[in-house]
Amino acid sequence: MIGNEKIDDFIQEMQLETNNNPYIVFEWIPYNQFNEIKETGENGSITVYSAIWKNGPLHYKKHTRDSNKEVTLKCLHNLQNLVDSLINEAKKYSTKNMFHVLYGISQNPDTSDYILVLNRISGNEKIDDFIQNMLETDDPDKVFEWIPYSQFNEIKKIGKGGFATIYSAIWKDGPTLYSKSPDSKYKIDSDKKVALKCLDNSQNHINELLNEIKAYSTKASHYNSRIIVSQDPNTKSYIIVLHYAEGGSFNNWININENYKYFDWENKIRTLYYIANGLKKIHKRQMVHRDFHTGNILFNTPFMEKYDDKTFISDMGLCGKVGNINQNNIYGVMPYVSPEVLRGNKQQISIVLV
Repeated sequence: MIGNEKIDDFIQEMQLETNNNPYIVFEWIPYNQFNEIKETGENGSITVYSAIWKNGPLHYKKHTRDSNKEVTLKCLHNLQNLVDSLINEAKKYSTKNMFHVLYGISQNPDTSDYILVLNRISGNEKIDDFIQNMLETDDPDKVFEWIPYSQFNEIKKIGKGGFATIYSAIWKDGPTLYSKSPDSKYKIDSDKKVALKCLDNSQNHINELLNEIKAYSTKASHYNSRIIVSQDPNTKSYIIVLHYAEGGSFNNWININENYKYFDWENKIRTLYYIANGLKKIHKRQMVHRDFHTGNILFNTPFMEKYDDKTFISDMGLCGKVGNINQNNIYGVMPYVSPEVLRGNKQQISIVLV
């Protein structure tokens, strides 16, 4: 214990919850346990660092430590009632969810600033609050992960749009997959090829970023409702990590491997069914795509396969609520915009805004 009664009591309170926590034991962590401390962000009275925790967190059921663990240090300073502020900030975070864990508390001996030690956070208050709200869901497929950019290897540019640049990459650790078995275990799919959608200048447009992240949570747009976000440390632009569709867009897919030869009526109807089902899921959430065309329809594999139902709707950046659309504006790529929209026929706009 550290000698501050309020903090000692809070740590004991958190440790009493260990019996209900299959993952991590909450603890006081000496500051000398941290190596390679690097500042990653600052917001008023809070500074965020990345660091390597030498011993690493203690797993309750395994009775082992995950040594040399990359963690986030959230440092609180220049606050009135610092201890109360620390405890209130700590209560925001979960110790019962393996995706966004508060490991414990530390203190910088040079500045006397208290530090929250977490697995992964962005350091942006709006994004971190969004993470917490996502973690409150009971749907195991709705998982939010914040991952460091250093997790990506073999980054290659594969496309450029009006507001984003797309890269392919290898995610070293890979996503955490939920098993629907009775014991509800998780497993890691390492060295996973993914697509990185880098949203230009998104660090200055957080609300727009969160709206796009929410749009990508629908299964119409992704292989599940997992939301994975990172940030380029050089440009500071945020990144949405998406399933890599090997077949590419419909425009490319139809010509590779001579797929057009096998795209008969049965396969056309099957593909239309999957596309319509994806749009249905978007519309059930009272949203419209606003940039829907063949370039935004992705195929999971480069081959025409009857058993393959993995067709995705991509580029959700212009997605908007049905009741929040300015019908005087024109959205999307001009060659795909309906003539009725260009002529300003408002009675027919609702038909084409998919």
